[in-house]
Amino acid sequence: LLKGFNELKETEIEKLIYYLDNNVEFYHKFLSEFDERERTSEIFNKLPIIDKKQIFNNYKQFVCKSIENQVIEKLANGRYLFDKDCSIESNGKKMWIESTTGSTGMPFSTIKSEAERIILGRNIWKLRNSISPIRTNEFFAYMHNRNGGYPFPFREEVNSEYRKKREIEYLKNEEYKWWHLYPKQLDGLCSLVSRNNVVFESLEVVECNGAFFPKEEKKRWEKIFGCKVVNNYGCREIWTIAYSCKYGELHINDKSVFVELVDDNNNIISEDGVIGNIIVTSKILKSLPYIRYKVGDKGYFVKGVCKCGKKEKRIVIVPDRSMILGTNTNGNIIFRSVINNVVIKGNVHEFDSINVYQENKNEFFIYVKGNCEQKEKLEHEFIKWSNWFLEDENNKYIFYYNSDKEFKSIFTANMKGKKL
Repeated sequence: LLKGFNELKETEIEKLIYYLDNNVEFYHKFLSEFDERERTSEIFNKLPIIDKKQIFNNYKQFVCKSIENQVIEKLANGRYLFDKDCSIESNGKKMWIESTTGSTGMPFSTIKSEAERIILGRNIWKLRNSISPIRTNEFFAYMHNRNGGYPFPFREEVNSEYRKKREIEYLKNEEYKWWHLYPKQLDGLCSLVSRNNVVFESLEVVECNGAFFPKEEKKRWEKIFGCKVVNNYGCREIWTIAYSCKYGELHINDKSVFVELVDDNNNIISEDGVIGNIIVTSKILKSLPYIRYKVGDKGYFVKGVCKCGKKEKRIVIVPDRSMILGTNTNGNIIFRSVINNVVIKGNVHEFDSINVYQENKNEFFIYVKGNCEQKEKLEHEFIKWSNWFLEDENNKYIFYYNSDKEFKSIFTANMKGKKL
């Protein structure tokens, strides 16, 4: 067993190293420097930790050599919608291009084969059924649904309050046992559900993924919606990395991934309870392999066996409050929380979009587009919540209104009926 990994056996490493050497240009060049007699686990530990930017700058080096050049060109140069995947053929095989929202500062597309997506999907459904038996017709997908886009059988209203009322009424009268959505979407329904004492009689589980949420929020949501809330922790590139058990503990999805933790110098952390950067290797993805991939989050492993009885390693995700907003790692976690609080708790709605650029550690430029009638209130609420999440009031905020200036690395929130 390779130290620092979850259930990564020597035979698995051998197969992976062999595949990379023979099919992926980047790793072929790297592995050519090693003696074939070296133990594969030793070679694996020497593989470089990569991130989104490295892949984005040279897709051709990282995709499997069987992928046609014109497909790589479309992957690298196309602009795809986050909520609607794009199908494409390569050498007679159906492939899918998926895109992220760019919440880490850079929009990014990845590619998977039809077979890879089926395997990943089956593994996720096994995890779901470990919580509560569920069939596809009992499952309501707010996100990543089959058709992409708005999932309800009626037109999406621009007025968010009216839209939410229609959505709640629809879900109340349907027999869905399971919802799949973003934490922000769930949180956005809370006030109406609480105020009107709405009861969803069939609802058993709400599955959230796409952003960190604390245990306190989980408990609040479970009380409001009268069901269990589970966390599907992952990223668009790899899908599910860890999944909640029935006791709310996050277990590594070791059917699909290996997980390491490393310090800021990329040294492996093998001790439980020590916070490190999360590094993920996909067991499934070969079209564009993700090997020792830095996802941009921090976490720590939990010691001992969970009371649920699962053997998979447990992990706790840690929001890094010192690196938030703008171009820094983990900024999406806090930035989205700031915007949520400005809109929901501050009741500020009169803007089209907000872009935030971090110039220095304590200096932020906020670009607001749209109606400025709530200018003073927006600035007050934004500064209040930003300082709270930063745990630091020595920050400088400079607001610009209806500016056309844009940055390559920004976090953007779209309002007035648009998706965040």
